[in-house]
Amino acid sequence: MAVNVKLPQKVHSGQALKLFFTNAFNFSGRSSVSEYWWAMVGLEFIVTLPMLVVRWNTANIRLPAHRGPNALAIIPYWFRATPVWTTIAIAAFLITLIPQLSLTVRRFRDAGFAGWWLLLYFGPLVLVTAQLFAYNGVLLLIALTVLAFSLYILTKPGPEAS
Repeated sequence: MAVNVKLPQKVHSGQALKLFFTNAFNFSGRSSVSEYWWAMVGLEFIVTLPMLVVRWNTANIRLPAHRGPNALAIIPYWFRATPVWTTIAIAAFLITLIPQLSLTVRRFRDAGFAGWWLLLYFGPLVLVTAQLFAYNGVLLLIALTVLAFSLYILTKPGPEAS
């Protein structure tokens, strides 16, 4: 009994972004290497551009020094300096979060890994955040190792692409 499985196809940048948004909530199936990376390049422009505008507009603002547990108190200054662009940057991130997770799960599946391996991403985020408040480089080394393994998975071609 043959199972009809739709294999991922190589796509160009425009097709990748279209597939990114049309398959936003599709956590089943697979995504090719080209679909994943072209979508990620396109998202860099969509998400990073508003963040760069926020950074550019707040670059010359003199902020008070914050240390210790109140180090994150700088965020309201950025928001007050450029509320529209900060809101756009946050909205772009939130709008693309679920589609990014869905695309990455499909990419992992095409590379031969279960979708739950995506949880590897959250480990390094926690470790790097912990590293900001610690003086131990071991956490950073562990985080970089896990991220390197994730990068390997994301660039590994599917079995039919060989």
